[in-house]
Amino acid sequence: MTPLEDLLQQCTVKITVPGAWEKERGTGFFVAPGLILTCAHVVRKSADLQVTVSYLGCQQPLSAIVKAKADDGKTLDLALVKLSESPFDHPCVLLDEEPVAIGQTLYSYGYLESYTNATPVRPVNEGLTGDTPPLLKLQGAQIEKGISGAALLDLKTGKVCGMVKETRAAGFDLGGGAIPTRVILEQFPELRALQRKFHEGDRRWVNLTTTSMAGKPESATSLITIPQERAELYQFLLNLPGSQFDAVLFALNPPRGNIPPSTAPQGQRVPELLNWLESAIGPGLEALRLSLSKTLNPR
Repeated sequence: MTPLEDLLQQCTVKITVPGAWEKERGTGFFVAPGLILTCAHVVRKSADLQVTVSYLGCQQPLSAIVKAKADDGKTLDLALVKLSESPFDHPCVLLDEEPVAIGQTLYSYGYLESYTNATPVRPVNEGLTGDTPPLLKLQGAQIEKGISGAALLDLKTGKVCGMVKETRAAGFDLGGGAIPTRVILEQFPELRALQRKFHEGDRRWVNLTTTSMAGKPESATSLITIPQERAELYQFLLNLPGSQFDAVLFALNPPRGNIPPSTAPQGQRVPELLNWLESAIGPGLEALRLSLSKTLNPR
């Protein structure tokens, strides 16, 4: 276990719903002092928004209340849980909005139904789904009931890139889906200031991230050369795998309705993307080059 993986475990909690749903459990993680992020479906059946939080090192469960939700019953599945009191000093994860590289190994830690205690899983990112908002599609790990709400650590950046939401098939190593950090921060923008304030004062995570990245060679930009001219960019985008094209779109975040949906042929989506980029409201082709570089040549 790396120091960052250990620190992530220290940020992780088990969430249960008191009463008739006591056997139901999910996972959550600290994003600010006394403030926990989890999935809305984990706390959906709570009466009066009351839940119980169990934290490693605390002998007694802690009472908490659901403070906010962003829940469409589909891919938007977020909840913030606030401890009634926070009698201990705990770390908080470091959230990262940058796109996750295709094929990147990730680390998560939560309360899977098959295990008494929390356990790690190591899925691989396959790219973004075509949903609105999209999910990170995960493969190669046994993601099952109970780990919903667990933080997803990008082992390349050392930061949390999302939150586990669902399984593809419980009991099999078929992976699942996760909510990207960017979606989380779009729904709960107040977390940006809370994160900044916490990590300015508590350097545990930041220092480990700096240490883990020290000495690693920077990715050579020649691995994948990003074209400069519009015509070359057009052809380059046409030839991108669909999952990578969606990752680039996700990073650029064009207003809804400007780009055809993922069900449309890529030959229709590419020219509309370029038209939007070069329009009066678009960020320009340089933003596209930067997004391509970050997505295809992550450091």
